[in-house]
Amino acid sequence: QQQQQPNRGAQNIATGTATVATFDATALERFGGLPAGARLVAGSLAVAGHPLNEFELADVTRLKPADLAMALTLLGSSQFVSRLGARVGLAHERYAAAIESSLASDELTTLHLRLAHLLARVAANNPAMRIEAARHYEAAGNTLDACVQATDAARFAALVGTVRSEAEALELVSRSSPAGRQVTGLSLGQCYLELNDFEKLDRLCTSMAAEVAQSPSGTCELDYLRIAAAAESGAAPMTELQERLGEILARGVEFPHERAAQVLL
Repeated sequence: QQQQQPNRGAQNIATGTATVATFDATALERFGGLPAGARLVAGSLAVAGHPLNEFELADVTRLKPADLAMALTLLGSSQFVSRLGARVGLAHERYAAAIESSLASDELTTLHLRLAHLLARVAANNPAMRIEAARHYEAAGNTLDACVQATDAARFAALVGTVRSEAEALELVSRSSPAGRQVTGLSLGQCYLELNDFEKLDRLCTSMAAEVAQSPSGTCELDYLRIAAAAESGAAPMTELQERLGEILARGVEFPHERAAQVLL
């Protein structure tokens, strides 16, 4: 009986996987039978990843009001979408992945770019939307605008004190603009330290060692981040870490968290 338990578990997993695959296949078959306008609306919602209002859908799809209304009516009657107040969203969370996987690369790029432009305009009054605009610019292959939006998103997150959001934005900046990674990377390292994400911090410090080798300030900052992480995680005796901090401060080089290093010492 004990030997049969794993078999039943495997059968349950296989059954669940088959059910999901059948659901996706059915959804794609139904999606493929929709008119172009309805597919465009559903595709826009899938790529957006969350509900949109009709003004946003009109902006992204570029459909005429009558065509958009017809597409929404058809999608509603087909139970592809549901209304959430003034917004329209896909009726099932699995629809998004299934529909997005069926879109051609040029369709995906176009939708990501249109969504990015829309969100960049919205971000003028709602800075919290900049990171989402940056993600869509990145997905569309527009690394320049992705970097601009992500940089602004990081500044806003730092201003309001949301460290995790700042880290996400700085990660995107690092991917979009490797040339400026030295400055961005050190700020990102401080975020990882505050989040106690020592694994990411260690990988970052290792990858940046060569980049900051010619910068005394950058080298001191990187050394400080490693010591501070070791202090927070208890990875080394405090007496040893204080000795290493004393060596950094003795170099007489100014670095971003010099004051924090003095306090830790």
